[in-house]
Amino acid sequence: MNDAVEELLVVRQPRPKEQMMKLLLIILTVLTAAAAFFFMFYLIFGTIAAAVGTYFVFHRTNAEYEYDYTNGELDVDIIYAKASRKHLMTLDMREIDCAAPQGSHHLDSYGSGYEEIDYSAGDPKDRPWTIVTSEGGRRRKVSVQLSEKMLNDMRMRTSGKVFFD
Repeated sequence: MNDAVEELLVVRQPRPKEQMMKLLLIILTVLTAAAAFFFMFYLIFGTIAAAVGTYFVFHRTNAEYEYDYTNGELDVDIIYAKASRKHLMTLDMREIDCAAPQGSHHLDSYGSGYEEIDYSAGDPKDRPWTIVTSEGGRRRKVSVQLSEKMLNDMRMRTSGKVFFD
């Protein structure tokens, strides 16, 4: 058997918008708690609501992407707070149009009209790969982090659609 199986877990960096939301919710929780303590006790309900909102935002922003590559299919899942998992998409490598590092000139011909999806770590030091696909009439550019083993197997299976520049 010549099966290619690879699993990769990538910790997603919090986006700037998520970090700002965390900060604002912490400030809101502290302010409503102080107001409830010093002025009006019934503001404790606002404090509880802000604390619950803060918990859920922290839960959703602590995320990891898991890439499972099995014989030419890439499954992308997201794991929230190391507790809950959600399947995001499955890409069949035989159906892709192009795969190249983000910013490559090979991606220039795939301009507008594509839905851009970012499932990468968001780390500026680790350059993500962009996979362009038109599966099922949906035109998408998906940004992912891939290992060398995944890339080499993709190159063997797709002949001329994976570029390493």
